[in-house]
Amino acid sequence: GDDHYPFTITTGELDTLHRNYRPLLGEVCHSIPFYVCLGNHEGESDYYYNQNPGNNLCVWGTQWRKYYYPNPFPNSFYSGNTNNEPYGIGQPENYYAWTWGDALFVVLDVYRDQCDTSAKPKNWDWTLGYPQYSWLKTTLENSQAKYKFVFAHHIRGQGRGGILEAQLNEWGGLQTLGGANTFAANRPGWAKPIHQLFIDNGVTIFFQGHDHVFAHEQLNGIIYQAVPMAADSTYQIGFLANADSYVSDTVDGTGHIRVSVKNDCVQVDYVKAYLPADTVSGIHHNRDIGFTYNVGNCWPTATLTPQAEPSLIVFPNPANEQINWKVSTDNPILKAELLNPLGQCMRITNQSYFSTADINNGLYYIRFSTRQGVVVQKIIIQK
Repeated sequence: GDDHYPFTITTGELDTLHRNYRPLLGEVCHSIPFYVCLGNHEGESDYYYNQNPGNNLCVWGTQWRKYYYPNPFPNSFYSGNTNNEPYGIGQPENYYAWTWGDALFVVLDVYRDQCDTSAKPKNWDWTLGYPQYSWLKTTLENSQAKYKFVFAHHIRGQGRGGILEAQLNEWGGLQTLGGANTFAANRPGWAKPIHQLFIDNGVTIFFQGHDHVFAHEQLNGIIYQAVPMAADSTYQIGFLANADSYVSDTVDGTGHIRVSVKNDCVQVDYVKAYLPADTVSGIHHNRDIGFTYNVGNCWPTATLTPQAEPSLIVFPNPANEQINWKVSTDNPILKAELLNPLGQCMRITNQSYFSTADINNGLYYIRFSTRQGVVVQKIIIQK
């Protein structure tokens, strides 16, 4: 959708807008599924829904979204919004959840379902809506998944930032940062703030967009992860505009988040992307890892003892600004990870080197994943 001209846009224009994205998404959707997590610019909010009923941005945007990009709907595998809306919408497919392996995935809609009574509601005027809140509570409480991931375009639908916003109003209960908790008075009959639901039910990571910047924060053991902009030729727009709304681990650039769920841990990598012209100098490479962290222990027991492989050469050792490696073509490196002595991943790449300019001196390990297994080599960084 497009809320830049909410009262003049037509259903034909929304049809064209949704259709124009299909070739772009088709570049990746041949190998991965694509689900929509609704954002503010779709215009699918209660505020627009109630304007000129049946003929408005919200209704037309929902219809064309469902036509071109069907979302999960409640069945034996997915749960979600069971409400049937008029004007040919049916189930809006705006929030949903499913379990796959060890992980629960929950996608929220922070703009629809009794949420927005004005174009930009703030503070206590914004709400997830009791039906969606109750569904979220039940979904989290009934899940036995080892890891739980929750996605929404933004905390509370407005404002900027992560854990600072998460402490306020319906999400956190506080009237102001450091102020009184007025959740019971403002949400009578509701069990607890959304953040407390996360704590009590062991949510692993909450992912949000909106600010177009990578930011990794933690509040009461819950990771709040803002995802970076996927396409910004300046690599700076979101960082310059919104980094000061976050309190830790904010990184500039363009790219995507890769989440790997393993038996004993979750590994999260910020995979950077560059235009071809910006890789000529050799400083930047597509798929460079801008930031990585683990939830749990991602160091496999089988690789605790450093091993050696004659066909694998790592140099220089000690290393200064960069570590390189060469390997025989019959057993190529699929992935290389730079680990500290605690087994925490500092870098990950599918290239043939690591930049270590910003890594402190000390002992490290490189874990190489090959088609024949895993090889670990010791490396010293000395500047």
